[in-house]
Amino acid sequence: MFRRIVRQHRSLMGVGIVTSATLAVSLLAFAYQGISTADVRLNDGGVWVTKPSGLLVGHLNYQAQVLDTGLRAKTNDFDILQSGNIVLTHDRANATLSLVDPANVTFGADVALPADAEVALGADTVAILDRSTGALFALTVADIETFSLENSEPVVQLGAGGAVTVGSNGTVHAVAVGDGQLVTVTRSAGTTRFNAPVISDQSVFNNLPDRPKLTIAAVGEASVVLESTSGTLILPGGRRVKIAPGSALQQSTTGTATTTCSWALPTPC
Repeated sequence: MFRRIVRQHRSLMGVGIVTSATLAVSLLAFAYQGISTADVRLNDGGVWVTKPSGLLVGHLNYQAQVLDTGLRAKTNDFDILQSGNIVLTHDRANATLSLVDPANVTFGADVALPADAEVALGADTVAILDRSTGALFALTVADIETFSLENSEPVVQLGAGGAVTVGSNGTVHAVAVGDGQLVTVTRSAGTTRFNAPVISDQSVFNNLPDRPKLTIAAVGEASVVLESTSGTLILPGGRRVKIAPGSALQQSTTGTATTTCSWALPTPC
């Protein structure tokens, strides 16, 4: 069972720390074995879910509480990313990314990724991080099928061990712990072009473990970083908060001037 540990108001913050057990609960709906096929309404408020053991990607119509369509993935080592009606599948086993066509219920062309890639999606912005080299690429969903590692220039080099996310407004947020830097990459208004990265030095990243396990989330315009091995949460402004090692950072979210900072920790049943 889970016990709420902290719930308090913080400026510009909305952070949730959950364990992997919580994430597993969200996939229980996909244990349903039969997937009926129906016309997919793009504005029905549905979400796409996965069942890796069955190589399945399914559309859950939340209002009707049914899985109304599905696709079969090539391997069981894949993930799905969704931003509104935009749906991507990241095949980690084959290091490819593909765009799902919800209307026709088909996969788009496979796009080659680095072997150790991290992919993030927010609005219609896609960020691709080569975790082995630190090369960070930013592109729009419309440019996915023309992306190539050979012909695309990274927007910034983070160094190995970095992490990336994309905010709900399409801004890329990344952390380069080796250099102690936070990086943001914004879009030029009304265009598909990205502005030059804004890099800020952060001494707060000093004294982390030698091989930190980092994740980053965007809360509105701010970045929140978690080093999970030591349980170090780094808030906007550089404040460090100690939480339970092994915790997981919530997905990026919108933020307001005064929101709630909360996290949950597992306790023995």
